[in-house]
Order: sequence, then C-alpha cells, then structure tokens
Amino acid sequence: MMESNAGNQNMEEDIVELLTRIDHRLGVIEGRTDKIESIDRKLGELTSKVTSIEKEVDNLKKRTNTLEKDAVEFKKELTEAKRDINELKGASNAANKVNVSDLREKILDLQCRSMQNNLVFSGIEEKPEEDTKIVIQNFISNELSIKKDIQFGNIHRFGRADKNKGKPRLIVVKFVYFADLRKVLEAGPKLKEKPQFGMNLQFPIEIEERRRKLYPVMKDAKRNGKRVSLIRDKLIIEGKVYYSKNNIEESQTSPKENNDTVSRPNKRSRTSSSS
Repeated sequence: MMESNAGNQNMEEDIVELLTRIDHRLGVIEGRTDKIESIDRKLGELTSKVTSIEKEVDNLKKRTNTLEKDAVEFKKELTEAKRDINELKGASNAANKVNVSDLREKILDLQCRSMQNNLVFSGIEEKPEEDTKIVIQNFISNELSIKKDIQFGNIHRFGRADKNKGKPRLIVVKFVYFADLRKVLEAGPKLKEKPQFGMNLQFPIEIEERRRKLYPVMKDAKRNGKRVSLIRDKLIIEGKVYYSKNNIEESQTSPKENNDTVSRPNKRSRTSSSS
C-alpha cells in the first residue's frame, strides 16, 4: 500500500514537471508569437511605405514625362519664335532699306526742285573783284546773242579759287523765271564752236553721276537717228525710258530682263536736256 502511494506521488511529480515544461514552452512560444506579430506589423508598415514610394515614383515618372513633353513643345515654340524673329528682322531690314531708299530719292527730288531754275556755266574767265552778275549778263549777250533783260536770283562762283589750279571756277546762276532759263539753254548750240565754254542744268552730285553713265547710250542713240532726251536722270529714247543693269533705274525692270531695255515714262519733268 505504501509502495502504491509512493508511485502515485512520483507520477504526479512527473506530470507537474511536464506541465511546467509545457507551460514554459508555451510562454516561450507566446513571446515568439508576439515578436512575429511585431515583425508582421513592421512588414505591413514597410509594405505600405514601399507602396507609397512606388506611387510617388509613378507620379514622378508621370511628371517627368510631362516635363519632357513640355520641354519638346517649348523647344518647338522656341524654334518657331527664333524663325519668326529672323523673319521679322529680315522684314525690318528690308523695310528699313526701302524706307531709306525712298527717303533718299525724296531728298534728291527736293534738291532737284531747288535747283530746277539753275544753270552751271564753265570756262568763263575769272577776274579778281569781278561782279558775277555782270559777267553772266555779258556772256549771255555776247556768246549766246540773247539781248533780253533776264532777271537773276543768286549768282556765284562755285568752290575755292586755288583748288582749280588757275582754271576759272564754275558759275552757278539761278534764274527767276524758268522761261528765261529755257531760252538760254536752247541757245546752247551756239557754243559748239567754242569748246572752252560749257552750260548745263544743275543737279545733285548723285543725279549727275547717273546722268554721266547715260551719256554714252544717249550719244549712241543719237548716232542711230533716234529721238533722245535726258530728263533729270531718265534717258528717253523714242518715247520710252531707258533702263540698264548699270543704272539706278534697274530695280524698276522685270527680274527676267537681264539686258538693257526701255519702258514708257510715267511723267515728264519740267527741265530737260539733250546734251
């Protein structure tokens, strides 16, 4: 009986020890379970952050793509803007050239108008203390055989006396009436036998240069028996304006015309000369 009780006691002790060990293991397992839950929670948070980062990356990619598209569009617009600016510059330069050219021609026209009653005499002997008005009156009376009393405006020698190396300076004469100027000009052929003298309408230097280039053509046309007149810087041959690639009037011809040509004049000038 006593042995039976002892055996039962030992068994109980074993069971208690087993239960203790099981409880201890359960405690360990619970502790590990808590850690697993913490790790799982952290993993969940990390996954959430990764997901958020992925979304931000996607958004950044979208923004980058948008910026790239905007950059491409901006580049196109910048290229177009540069082209437009260059076109505007070209148009502005062309407009300025046209305006300058027009202004230049208008100034020349005004100068010509201010000189339209002027004649320039050359070869007339120059004397100290001379009265140029009397000199011209005598020249017109003696050399041109015009006895009419002509009214003059300003009369003066042109340039410095020492510049011509002893040669008589030109005399510029302004006529009060254009009819008197024409009468004197028409008497010009009387000077053919006296080549030391000259008489011409006065024009600005640039117009004189244009006329100088036209003289050979005018003389050639005369030799061919054509009707010729030189009005300011326009050469009229058989009623048509002569144009040359070497002439300032070339810009008015057709781009297809490479050779010298003639065209009908738009209007007549008051002053004309055939010499």
